[in-house]
Amino acid sequence: MASQNHVCGESKKPGKIILFGEHFVVYQAPALSIPVHSLHLVCQANKTSAETFTSSTLSTNVLNTLQAQALSLLGNVNHTFQLDILSTIPMGKGLGSSAALCVAV
Repeated sequence: MASQNHVCGESKKPGKIILFGEHFVVYQAPALSIPVHSLHLVCQANKTSAETFTSSTLSTNVLNTLQAQALSLLGNVNHTFQLDILSTIPMGKGLGSSAALCVAV
């Protein structure tokens, strides 16, 4: 992560465990889940001279897709930034890594 004095914004989101109704939400039915604060994803935006996304846990393909989507949503904004992503949430284990990433970014 970049030093705190260059950080433009930071977001920290927890992992989650679904206790009941894992696939119910797909059918608009209630589910019961709890946050897991010991597992989290931190996303920092920093001012830089070029758009770059870095992560110690995400693959290059995921980062490239994330960068393309974010820049597309921002349109022709003339702001350059670096997005640093650090996660302790295991990917592909149903603990909310994708949701934490989407919300944090």
